[in-house]
Amino acid sequence: MQPIEGKIVSEIVKREKNKRFILEIRAINGISASGRIYFYTNEESLRYGNIIRTVAQAQAFGEVSNPNSFDYNEFMKFKKKFPAAGLPKSQ
Repeated sequence: MQPIEGKIVSEIVKREKNKRFILEIRAINGISASGRIYFYTNEESLRYGNIIRTVAQAQAFGEVSNPNSFDYNEFMKFKKKFPAAGLPKSQ
């Protein structure tokens, strides 16, 4: 779990168990950062353009362990997909 601050830069998609949107990162652990992640939550009051500050669990794409193997991280960048973060299920 780590403090994350960012701006909601996509529509909020309601899914069966949660809501998902793209969060443009501004800071992690109080340190300036940039990038985009998918963010999952059950929070009802969030809207496009909101700045949020929360503590969340981030999950990055795995690193390539074999230099000659398929690079999933690069593939996801090419497809414009992002790592994910969200609030734990207990909150």
